[in-house]
Amino acid sequence: MRFFVAGYKRTVKPVAEWLLARLLRYLDGRRWMPVFFLLLTRVNTNDTLFLHVLNNVRVKTGRKVIVITAWPFWPRETGTDPFHRSFFRELTPDLSYVWITGWMHRLIQLVVPYVLRVFQIQEAVTRPMGLHSTFRYSDASSIYQSDVLNQNGKVFMQIPQSHEHVFQDRLRDLGVGPGQWFVCVHARENGWTSYTRAYGQTHPEGYRPENDEYRNVDIKSYFPAIEYITSLGGMVVRMGDPSMIPVNGIDGLIDYPFTRHRSLPMDLYLVARSRFVIGCDAGFSTAFPLAFGKPLLVTNLGSPVVSAFWPYENHRIMLQGVVESATGRVLSLPERSHPRLSTVYNTVTFRDMGYHWEPNTAQEILDSTVEMVDLVEREAFGGPMTEEQEYFHRCRQEAVASMWPLGGPYGDPKWSQVQKTESRISAAYGAKHLKDEAHQANMTRRRTPVLVS
Repeated sequence: MRFFVAGYKRTVKPVAEWLLARLLRYLDGRRWMPVFFLLLTRVNTNDTLFLHVLNNVRVKTGRKVIVITAWPFWPRETGTDPFHRSFFRELTPDLSYVWITGWMHRLIQLVVPYVLRVFQIQEAVTRPMGLHSTFRYSDASSIYQSDVLNQNGKVFMQIPQSHEHVFQDRLRDLGVGPGQWFVCVHARENGWTSYTRAYGQTHPEGYRPENDEYRNVDIKSYFPAIEYITSLGGMVVRMGDPSMIPVNGIDGLIDYPFTRHRSLPMDLYLVARSRFVIGCDAGFSTAFPLAFGKPLLVTNLGSPVVSAFWPYENHRIMLQGVVESATGRVLSLPERSHPRLSTVYNTVTFRDMGYHWEPNTAQEILDSTVEMVDLVEREAFGGPMTEEQEYFHRCRQEAVASMWPLGGPYGDPKWSQVQKTESRISAAYGAKHLKDEAHQANMTRRRTPVLVS
């Protein structure tokens, strides 16, 4: 049996890969050939991000993009809602949809991976793909694509004008008057895991909510930032789902998850209308603000390398601290950017390795919020980097470059499409936590002789 398998891999795999590579090279980039994307995930955040990437592909290449998937998107109960359906059709008017039944969706999910394994071509089809790729299948093919999103300009979604009046009525009903500006705030909690199960979502075997504890945020740590925004005359719309802890008694704050207007289209409208967004390491922040090009402050990010998934220059990042539990020592940026630590996305595993995360303080979030308000008002996101921001960007790029070759000749493929990221560390955060590191690193670089051949 082993002999048969070994011979099979020596013959079928090379031939299949060669034929597929020749075919894809011929089809990729030909304007007359449509781009095909197979199967949305039926998860609201991921699907929004996929559609944002595919919309960029359609506009930037001029090729027709056909999305083959089941309706409805998440949540399933909206499938019979004409407003929801028409909203998504007009949200992405440049995309063409082929709706299939749920059972056909599930059948494709079972059959396609099997065929890919038989012909030993999984990676060729499911890898992260560039702007001109013709056949796109699975999450990896069209997610975390900073390079695609930043190539040939920036393309964002627009709220359909045909639905604007309905959203405006709902916004007024929430308490936001004409001309009133507001900021969307999202603080992830663990309750979403039970809430999404009601819509048929599943988690990997062995998953426990405590695995994701490092991604959770205490909404109270946002209170000073919220009060600062309201002191300037703005309002705050707290985003999320009804499993969250309610927030009461803050003037100018709308606890949107507990209102009758909560829906996926309204989520997107609120983000599109907001002045900027304060989020965290959650699907909300990796999808909704990106789709509409909104300025974004990401708090409590666990890994500096993961910040490369946020593509745009109007994205600002705040890292959690990484502490060696036995000694209390805070790790430096290069230490925590090493693949051994930066690719651990599990609180329990991280703790077993002898480390723990320390979340951002309320004062740190306030300081970075003040920075965001200033950047938005001055439209200064593309200005010169501070010394700390340059240091962070350099460390991140070096880490991404080191992780791409990992795991064999192709490396970890999800790092192949994030090299052109333009997001930055928050200047306020960098001045507090990276100043000495950045200065020392720059001094070392200046002292290092350059050899000229």
